Amino acid sequence: MTFEGISASPGIAIGRAFLYDNKKNFSIEKESVNSSELELSNFFSAIEVSKKEISAIREQTLKKLGEEKAQIFDAHLLLLEDPEIVNQVKLMVESEKVNAAWSLEQVTNNFIAIFEAMDDEYMKERAADIKDVFSRVKR
Repeated sequence: MTFEGISASPGIAIGRAFLYDNKKNFSIEKESVNSSELELSNFFSAIEVSKKEISAIREQTLKKLGEEKAQIFDAHLLLLEDPEIVNQVKLMVESEKVNAAWSLEQVTNNFIAIFEAMDDEYMKERAADIKDVFSRVKR
């Protein structure tokens, strides 16, 4: 079986391959919520769990591949604190009384569309970072 992809670093690696299938999207439905406070508490808890997971991945990467390779996870951690994204989700949950996962999906889809529409290839690639980071939060 042959898999093709984009390499994370130059060279050859030999070892057990693990296939990560991020195309398995789960459906997030819009739901009304009774307590926007509880919904936001759950949202911020999911962000904290995601920060811990990404920090652990960063540490493993640092040990195995060095600081330069681990720095991508610093950017991912910063995304989790992005005030534009977090505040828009918070506002949507509070004003529309809807679930945070759906709100996050709407907000991040808007940002992803903006980044994907840019002419700069580097900025287009940031759309993938947003997808990866906030898929973790939604899960």
